[in-house]
Amino acid sequence: MHTIQNNLLKSHSTQKDRSPLKLDKKKLKKAATVTLQEVESIKLKYSELFERANHATFDIFEFTDNIGRTNSLPHLMTYMLKNLPDIDPYVGCYDFNKVVAFFSKIQQGYRESIAYHNDLHAADVSQMIYYFLKTTNLNNIAELNHLDMVSMLTAAACHDFDHDGFTNTYHVSMMTERSVRYHDECVQENYHTAEAMAILVKP
Repeated sequence: MHTIQNNLLKSHSTQKDRSPLKLDKKKLKKAATVTLQEVESIKLKYSELFERANHATFDIFEFTDNIGRTNSLPHLMTYMLKNLPDIDPYVGCYDFNKVVAFFSKIQQGYRESIAYHNDLHAADVSQMIYYFLKTTNLNNIAELNHLDMVSMLTAAACHDFDHDGFTNTYHVSMMTERSVRYHDECVQENYHTAEAMAILVKP
């Protein structure tokens, strides 16, 4: 959670890039990153569509059909972060240019060719977490503070980052690079977390 606090909030950190991981960085560099101005413009144009994220009937396919799939995650995540419960005291603390840039990179790291564990799944899970936080008493029952809620949303968006479509059993059986790196323990889960964190810790 401290990494989220240090890297998505306004900060003057001079932390160096210390990522040793092998995500296809060329793909991330080549892909266009949406800007905060574009995110705000799309939100105004499709305000009713974004409002549906506050309901359990939210349809991720309808959402992406209208605003486009390429940057659906940064669009949706920025909207949800700005509308979390009790956000008002914290909204001025965010550097939303960094927020948009981070979730753009996360979007780019998901593989559209993967049938299920892809960017649409990440956005859909994130929206359901947001819905629970907005419409239930979960944050009070679990005594969640603002950073807890932001961490939940971020984890939902990143939880299958760069999924290759294979199971942990496959990776362990085939002794893939992923399984070796993580000693056959929670191979995919460790990989998704580490790869997303490698992006998050960049200044």
